[in-house]
Amino acid sequence: MDLSKFNEAQLQAITSNAQYIKVIAGAGSGKTEVLTNRIAYLISEKGIPSKKILAITFTNKAANEMKQRINKVLEDNTFFGTIATFHSFCFRILKEDINLLGYSREFTILDTEDQKAILKNINKELKYDNDVFKVKSIISYISGIKNNYDEYEDEYLEDIYDEFYQRYEEYLKENNYLDFDDLILKTVEVLANNPLILDKWRYRYNYIHVDEFQDTNDSQYELVKLLGYNQNVFVVGDPDQNIYSWRGSKIDYILNFESYFPNAVEIKLEHNYRSKAHILEVANDLIQQNQQRIDKKLLPTIPSSSKVVVHRSESPIEEAAFIVETINDLIFEEDGVNYDDFAILYRANYISRIFEQTLTKARIDYKVIGSVRFFERKEIKDLIAYLRLSFNKDNLALQRIINVPKRGLGPKAIDKLFDYSMHSNQIPYDVLERDLDNVKFSSKQSSAIKSFVSVIEESKIHEDAYSRLKYISDYIDVIEEYHVLSEDYQIRKANINELLEYALSSNQSVEEFLSDIALFNNEEEDNSPKVSLMSMHSAKGLEFDYVFCVHLNDGIFPSMNTLEKGSFEEERRLAYVAFTRARKQLYLLSHKYSGYNYTSQPLSLFVKTLDNDHINGNVATKSSPSNKISLTNVKSIIPPKNSETFIQGDIVVHPTFKKGVIISIDGNIAKIAFSKEFGIKSISVDYIEKLKTNV
Repeated sequence: MDLSKFNEAQLQAITSNAQYIKVIAGAGSGKTEVLTNRIAYLISEKGIPSKKILAITFTNKAANEMKQRINKVLEDNTFFGTIATFHSFCFRILKEDINLLGYSREFTILDTEDQKAILKNINKELKYDNDVFKVKSIISYISGIKNNYDEYEDEYLEDIYDEFYQRYEEYLKENNYLDFDDLILKTVEVLANNPLILDKWRYRYNYIHVDEFQDTNDSQYELVKLLGYNQNVFVVGDPDQNIYSWRGSKIDYILNFESYFPNAVEIKLEHNYRSKAHILEVANDLIQQNQQRIDKKLLPTIPSSSKVVVHRSESPIEEAAFIVETINDLIFEEDGVNYDDFAILYRANYISRIFEQTLTKARIDYKVIGSVRFFERKEIKDLIAYLRLSFNKDNLALQRIINVPKRGLGPKAIDKLFDYSMHSNQIPYDVLERDLDNVKFSSKQSSAIKSFVSVIEESKIHEDAYSRLKYISDYIDVIEEYHVLSEDYQIRKANINELLEYALSSNQSVEEFLSDIALFNNEEEDNSPKVSLMSMHSAKGLEFDYVFCVHLNDGIFPSMNTLEKGSFEEERRLAYVAFTRARKQLYLLSHKYSGYNYTSQPLSLFVKTLDNDHINGNVATKSSPSNKISLTNVKSIIPPKNSETFIQGDIVVHPTFKKGVIISIDGNIAKIAFSKEFGIKSISVDYIEKLKTNV
C-alpha cells in the first residue's frame, strides 16, 4: 500500500497502533482521505477482516463516498465492513434486538406527517385550541426532549406539551412505532441494559471509527462509549467546526475524549491543502480568540499574493452590487472562471433576498442550497397571495390562502365554493363578498369567511405595496401554526420582515410590486453554471474558489441573540467554517446603513478584531455599477439633517420602531432602547423626533 503522498501527521494517524486515537483535523487537512486510508491500511497491511470494521458518519452521502474510496484503495472491492450513519446502523441493531424492549422486530419508523397525524388524534381528546395546539412546535419539543437540548421558555406551554409527549410515547409503544430520534435512543437502551447483547455487538465490531466527532450529541456519544469500551476506537473531528449545539451536539465530547478513553493518542492534522495562505491566516486569527478549543493552527501549503478583501458598502444593495461587479470582473479577467466557482454565504436564510434579486437583474444564474429561493418560501408565497387577492381577486391566490391560517375550510368547503361560483357565473371571491348565504357554509365557516373578506377589503385603502402588506400581516398570521418561541417561527418571521423591508424600500404601488415579483419568479432553471447562495451552516463540507461572506454586521453576524447573551464562541466557529470554504479569494462584506430609514449598521466584531496584516481594508473602492444593473439610488432616501439636539435619557419616536429611550449618543448616531419587539438599535438622529426630555 503506497503511503508516500501523506505528510508525517497523516501517516501517523493512518498507521498508529494505539487503542484509542483522536485525530484533530483542521479544515482542508485531508481528514476523509486519512480515515479511508486508515481503514484500508488495517485490512491490507494489518490483516484485519473487513467485517470487523465499523465506520459511522453523519450523512448517507459521506458513507457512500467513504465506501467508494476504500474500495478504490484496496483495488479489488474486498471491503465487507459496515459504513453507515448513526441512524442506519442503529436500525440494524434494533432489527435484531428491539424485542428486548417489548417491541416487535417488525416496527414501523414514522415520518413527520405520521407524527402530525398522531398528535392531531391526541388533541381530539385533549381539545386544546389553535393558540396552544401548534403541531410543528410540539414535534420540535418532543425531539428536543429526546435529544436533551430543548429548554422551553414558556412554563405553561411546557406542561401542556409534556402531556402531549407522554401520550405520544404511549401511543408509539402500543402501536409498535418508532420516530427517527428513537432509533439511537432505543439502541442505547438495548445495549446498556443487556450485557450479553452488548458483548455480541462488540464481538462483531472490534475497530470503530467515527467521522465528524465534534458533532456528536448525548445519545450518539453513549453509543460510541458502549460499543467502544476495550475496543479499538478512532475518532476524527475538529472542535473549531462545532456549529450544531442548537440541535444537541456537545463540543465537550471531543475536547475531553480522554476522560472515557484513557491514554488516547491525539494527532493534529494542521496542513491545509485547500486555501491560500492569507485566507488561513485570517481564519487562524479569528478562531484563536476562542477559549473552548484544542490549540492548533492551519498551516498553508498554497502561497498567496492577494490578501483577504474587506469591503464596507453604504447599503445592502450596494453590497450586492459589489458582488455582481466582482464576479463579472473575475469572469472577464481570469481564464476558466465560471459562476460555479462563486459562493455567497450568509448567517440566516432571510438575507438571501437582496442577493437573489440583484443577481437576477444582472442576469447572473444562481442556485440556493439548503433552502428554497426567497420568493418560493411558503410564508412569502402566502403573503403575496393575499396581496394578489386584494389587487385582482385572483382565483389561484384565493385557493391558496382561504384556509391560511386555519379557518375550518377544508377541501370540501373549497370545492363547494368553486362549484357554486361556476354555476352562478360569479368569480369565487365575489361569492364570498356578496353571495355567501347561498353557499350553505356552516355558521362557524361563514363567520371565518366574513372576517377574512373584511381584512382583504379594508387593506385596499392602502395603495402602496408596503402599507397594504403591513396591514395584512398585522391582521393575518400566516405562520400561526408555529409557536412564537420556536426556531421555525423566528426564521419565518425574519423572512416576513425582510419582505416588508423590501416593499418599504421599493416604494412601489401594489401593481408594480406584484409585477416585479412575477418577472423575478419566471426566471428559467437550467444546468448551466450558477453562483451558489447558502447559509453558513449549509456550507460546511463544501469549498469554492471565491467566497463572499455577507452582512458581517453586529446584530446580523454575530446575531442579536448572541450579542445579548455575550456567548460568541459558537458564532465565531461558524465564521471560521465560512471563511475556510474559500480556496483562492475570500471577501468579507458589510454595509454601513440599511432600510428606508437608513439605520446605522455596526461592523461585525468578527471583522473588527482581525489582524490588518492579512486583510485588504476598505481599499476595494469599486463604485456601485449603476450602469450595469438597475439599482435603487441609495442617496435619494437620505433625509435632511435633523436640527434638534439630543441627550442621553431623551424619549424619542421613530417611524418604524415607535417610542424609545436614548441610552447613549455618539456624534450623529444614537443608541436607542425600543420595545422588546425591536430591542436596542443604533440610528441616525435624522430619523427620530423628541417627545420628552428628562430634567
